Amino acid sequence: MPYGTDVSPLVANFTASANATVKVGSTVQTSGVTANNFANPVVYTVVAENGDVKNYLVSVITELSSENQLTAFLFTSPAVAGTIDQNANTVYIKVPFATDVSNLIAHFSSSPNSTVKIGSDLQTSGVTANDFSSVLTYSVYAQNGDKRDYLVTVEVEVKVFVHYDGNGHTAGTVPVENNQYNEGDLVTVAENTGNLTRDNYYFVDWNTRNDGLGVSYPTGSTFNIGTTDVILFANWSLRYVFNSKFGEAGSGDGQLNHAYDCDCDSADNIYIADSSNHRIQVFDNNGTFLRKWGSYGSADTQFNFPVGITVDSDDNVFVSDNHNRKVKKFDSNGNFIMAWGGQGSGDGEFSSNAGIACDSAGNIFVADVGLHRIQKFDNNGDFICAFGAQGSAPGQMDNPYGCEIDSDNIIDWI
Repeated sequence: MPYGTDVSPLVANFTASANATVKVGSTVQTSGVTANNFANPVVYTVVAENGDVKNYLVSVITELSSENQLTAFLFTSPAVAGTIDQNANTVYIKVPFATDVSNLIAHFSSSPNSTVKIGSDLQTSGVTANDFSSVLTYSVYAQNGDKRDYLVTVEVEVKVFVHYDGNGHTAGTVPVENNQYNEGDLVTVAENTGNLTRDNYYFVDWNTRNDGLGVSYPTGSTFNIGTTDVILFANWSLRYVFNSKFGEAGSGDGQLNHAYDCDCDSADNIYIADSSNHRIQVFDNNGTFLRKWGSYGSADTQFNFPVGITVDSDDNVFVSDNHNRKVKKFDSNGNFIMAWGGQGSGDGEFSSNAGIACDSAGNIFVADVGLHRIQKFDNNGDFICAFGAQGSAPGQMDNPYGCEIDSDNIIDWI
């Protein structure tokens, strides 16, 4: 009989010889009517019309079970229940932080008449201890011997912490965070309660990087923590203090007419694009006039509204000559070296060149305003690439005028 059949009230259908009577004990049996308990073998007696008797021993055997499921899995110390995925044949259970998983006793249930083993070791629910520091295979054997393996993973809950770093502070105390967080917990960012200060800087917020280029978190803001500790660095901004000034309106030496851009050389001399005077002026770090070059025109040493200037590590000076649609390269004394560009929209041409910058390798970047792009050249003016298009999506631009390179060679534009 199929597994699970209740054999205690079975009704047999049978036939016997003509005019014979069938009995179980003294009870006359009627085919399809009389029920008997077949949990044990039953003797059917057939009595012939002449009184002869013949006994039949009837045994009913049920099939062995093929069920081999793990139906429940939990620990009582600590009190946590596992999640069983019957499709993937896995059990996942997370225990509290700092739980010793090397000697845990599992409480489990499995299909009726099945046995559970790890390897060859028989497992008894609530009794057998195991080391769950790695994934264990629980094998469930059905009554008929069929086996089903379950991979049991026990994960210890991770506690993560938030640490604060003064990041060069010169006074005050760093906040101390004593909370232990679980993955996904909401963290409230500390105020600057310890009155952190840093000479010549002012406190802005907290940042995930000490250079301020990570994720910024204003004091009192919140975030959901992940699975690793978080260090929040004090984010400082330079406090600019007025030192001196130089220059006045005019066209004489040291005078300026729309000074659009400036840069410094290795000696801290200052180079200024004196745009409406169509020239470059050079001053020392104290603002004392040193030299100048350029005049209105389109020749190699002339300019027509120079609006951008940058100095490379060799003190070569690159000028973005806007109305001439060219970039011109000079040495630090104003001696012409080369020029490139021209009106157009092709590679190396400009619609309206403006801001200019140089990276640590000497590459030159030029903001091409009208074409909404940045063009990159090597130090000799050979075109390398261009990027950008009009729009507001990431990587797109709308009339980029200024261009700058930071210490990590990351390009910024406005």
